[in-house]
Parts: sequence; C-alpha cells; structure tokens
Amino acid sequence: MKINWLKTVHQNAKHNAFTDLCTFKNQLFCTFREATNHVSPDGVINILTFDDEGHVLWREKIQIPNADLR
Repeated sequence: MKINWLKTVHQNAKHNAFTDLCTFKNQLFCTFREATNHVSPDGVINILTFDDEGHVLWREKIQIPNADLR
C-alpha cells in the first residue's frame, strides 16, 4: 500500500470516531461516526467516496433516532 494523498475530510462535530477506509469496485470509501460525544444518542454515520486525487465524489449521512450507531 502507498499513500498518494492525505486530506482532512470532516471536522465539524465535537466527536468523530469509528473510522474505516476501504476500496470497493475501484472506489475508495471512508466511513465514520460523528456525534456530540462518545456515547451520545445523536450519532450520525457518514459515508464518503473519493476519486484518485482525493476529491469527494459522493457523501451520504445515515441517522436513526435514539439509536447507538457505534
């Protein structure tokens, strides 16, 4: 594996955690949870895809009220 670029993709929440990075069908996917704190019920899952130069191609947020999305 080789690092081709490094980029901050999100820093709007007080707590961002549980990240994952993988490729699927030649696309790079990044997922993470953002919330007020580690155990807060306001968590949102973010899913982002990137091109080869690090530009965001697609962004989706998944939120389930009163659910622990860790």
